[in-house]
Amino acid sequence: MQKRSILSAVFIALLLLSSCTPHMQLNEDIQYLQALAHDLKDNGDVETTGITTIIVPADEKLPESELIKIENPHLAGLFQGLQAETPRLVDTSRTRLHIFSEKFAKEEGLFSTLDSIQRNPTIEQNLKLLISRGNASDLFNAEFPFQSTAQQHILNLIDKNEIEQLPKTSMHEFLYRYYASGTDPFLPIIDHIDNRVKVTGLAFFKEDQYKTEINLEQSSYFRKLFEKTTQGNAYVPLGEDRGIVYRYLKSKPKWQVNVMDDDQINISVEIKIEGTLRQKKEIGIEEFSTSDLEEKSKKHFQEAFQEMITFLQENKLDPIGVTEVVRQHVRGIDSEKWKEEEYPFTTIDVDVQFQINNMGAVK
Repeated sequence: MQKRSILSAVFIALLLLSSCTPHMQLNEDIQYLQALAHDLKDNGDVETTGITTIIVPADEKLPESELIKIENPHLAGLFQGLQAETPRLVDTSRTRLHIFSEKFAKEEGLFSTLDSIQRNPTIEQNLKLLISRGNASDLFNAEFPFQSTAQQHILNLIDKNEIEQLPKTSMHEFLYRYYASGTDPFLPIIDHIDNRVKVTGLAFFKEDQYKTEINLEQSSYFRKLFEKTTQGNAYVPLGEDRGIVYRYLKSKPKWQVNVMDDDQINISVEIKIEGTLRQKKEIGIEEFSTSDLEEKSKKHFQEAFQEMITFLQENKLDPIGVTEVVRQHVRGIDSEKWKEEEYPFTTIDVDVQFQINNMGAVK
């Protein structure tokens, strides 16, 4: 009798445990949502295209991708809408990319979408945001080399350009700049050209709306104004279709804020740059000394930085975060008021220190 009671207790325990065990989901039954493209249609509705990956249960066979489109003017229940389009479970934990069309970013603004995204507790820590020159969903139809998926190719493209010429960006970085009173957001721009995807520049935002942009060369100068860099390249013209190319550019900015006796605020930035001379276009070996090239390069960089600052001030945008620097140095300042009324008209002095490394045949 005692043995029978023990067996009954074990059976009941196993039954209870089995009822609490979560349902096992096989990989091939899941569609992993990798990226989303958001487009604004002519009638004002939002069309969202998700690219999902399905794990195929076969040896040496690549995962398959599938596009899911939904229309949801207010983006409420976005993932429920995606789930309604497929019999498999849509998993959002691997979503690493959101692409917004230029029209969407200019007319709709990004915040309402990003606000719903950031409430998802499973979002990627380094989730990327991009602006598409045309329809964002068209990027998923481009040709990608080496059997690469659309989302992975685009992410690799952005990662590489962030090493060479783009400032680092992410959804968390964008939202930090959106909420902060002393700086404005920015995002990379990509385009679908000749059936290939290409990075073309950087979009600047006023709050959450796309206002203006710079090209890729300008973005490499922009990031040196506030971000320490260890890679990059630059072409320095020397007149008459001649010039030199630097690689492995290292830069480090240092901002200074001084309050004068008349309460005027003086702002300056010192940027130390060093790079390797890699190519000379139509220039003889003995034509310029190293000191000559350093001086001409310094002047070129200084003018490029000054033009960038002036451009941003004229557009009343502060993606560099000059207002934030002032707030940290001037006690009790109303940063929002200073950014609106004083920043666009404040003189910012730029001083460049440039040094050539690995001079090769140049003396």
